[in-house]
Amino acid sequence: MSRIIQMVTDMLNFVRVSPLKIEDHSITSIIKSVTSKIQVPGTIKINLPDNDIIIKCDSKKLETIFVNLITNSIEAIVSEGQINTRIID
Repeated sequence: MSRIIQMVTDMLNFVRVSPLKIEDHSITSIIKSVTSKIQVPGTIKINLPDNDIIIKCDSKKLETIFVNLITNSIEAIVSEGQINTRIID
């Protein structure tokens, strides 16, 4: 539990400290960038969204959130499985 609290604290500190760089970004591109940077076991498949939307956001901060979500999902899978990502617009 203390590890989760520390991760959330670190993420909140990161978000608060640096100024936002708001620009148009593709959600699917951000997710692809994240999945290329993290180590995914061969027994786990990450399914990317079928659709895409462009939003105004700070892509680096959103990447941080997606890294944490996907990493936590990987850790929650016991042996093999899939992580499905969807964009609902």
